[in-house]
Amino acid sequence: MLIPGASNKDAEYVFVGGTRADVVYLGDQQVWPTVTDTPGVMGEMLILNNGNNDTYQPWRVTAPAAATKVDVVLIGGGGGGGRGSALSSGNGGGVGTWAASTYVIATTWPGRVLEGIVGRGGPGGDTVTGAQKGDPATLQDEAYATLLESFGGEAAGASGRTGTTVPDYTFNGRTYKGGIGGTSSNVNGANGGDPGGGAQGGGVEIAGPYGGRGGSGGIYLFFY
Repeated sequence: MLIPGASNKDAEYVFVGGTRADVVYLGDQQVWPTVTDTPGVMGEMLILNNGNNDTYQPWRVTAPAAATKVDVVLIGGGGGGGRGSALSSGNGGGVGTWAASTYVIATTWPGRVLEGIVGRGGPGGDTVTGAQKGDPATLQDEAYATLLESFGGEAAGASGRTGTTVPDYTFNGRTYKGGIGGTSSNVNGANGGDPGGGAQGGGVEIAGPYGGRGGSGGIYLFFY
């Protein structure tokens, strides 16, 4: 959905009435945000929410010609860190969950195009809203039905101020890395690492320091 008079740009936000949309379809065709085809590579690739990490982001990858199978490993966005106060720091965010499966490419995607949604990390608590949970990451089939989904980390879900670090995940003999939890000496919380790391909570200060944002959701694809 392009801005009139600025055909090279997507609209930044779309509203339906007073509700902000995450994605807009015309029939079964997604028209916003614009999706760009990305060529796949044999072996491993990682897709992140590389926009402003402020909404769901569609992804689309064309499988390499030589690939017959793909391992799909998803992780949801990390949870936002809680806002601090004069009396206590905010809790750090929780981590996104892992989900994984193997698919025969020609069976599930005869056109060899894989797609889905990669969610944002949850925003941290501030003067307007509290910390928010991270968004899911998904894989879809050709009919746009969800085949695989991983969920975001809990907002302020850690037991202390430091954001939670994602444990490594092993699938089909390969190890996939998650993001580290946010931590710093600053009074405002540090963001969580990509993918899926929990954000740091705000520190102790009368002004109420902000919590950090959780790490982006992630899509690992391993073509073989």
